[in-house]
This record gives sequence, structure tokens and C-alpha cells, in this order.
Amino acid sequence: MASVDFLGKAVELVNKAISEDTSGNFEDAYKLYMQSLDYFMTSLKYEKNQKVRDSIRKKLEEYLERAEKLKAHISNKNNSKQAMANGTDSSDK
Repeated sequence: MASVDFLGKAVELVNKAISEDTSGNFEDAYKLYMQSLDYFMTSLKYEKNQKVRDSIRKKLEEYLERAEKLKAHISNKNNSKQAMANGTDSSDK
């Protein structure tokens, strides 16, 4: 059975997410952050070393927070586009 490096895959994905985030590609960044979080969670499940587990948990929380901010930003952007398409302005409320 092949061994999967969950932590390595998580780091690879989060590096791509950071790159997309920095470039302003927020939707792609969000998707990559979410994929990386799945791998971080899986690596946390199988990691035996408590110090490594603590480090993974800290990074997981950090990236989750960023993903949540991106999700809110994307949602607000989409709501603004929808309001403009409907001929309304969100400031009219």
C-alpha cells in the first residue's frame, strides 16, 4: 500500500493558495485553502508527535481564518455584482 504524505500535500496546496491570494485570485485561493485544510486535518489525525500536532493545529487555524475572510469577501463581491445587475445598490437599504 502506498503511503500518502498528507502534510506535504497540505503544504503544497497552501503555498499555491498563498500565491493565488497574493495575486488577487481570491476565489482560486479560497478553493486551494479549503483543499489544504482537508489535508491538514487528515495529517493531524495520523500524526503521533505532539509538537508536530500542535504546529499543524496552529497553522490549520491560521489558514481557516484566512479562508473564512476570503469567503466573506467573495460573497460580498458577488452580492454587489448581483445588486448592480438588478439595478439596485446595496446602499439603498
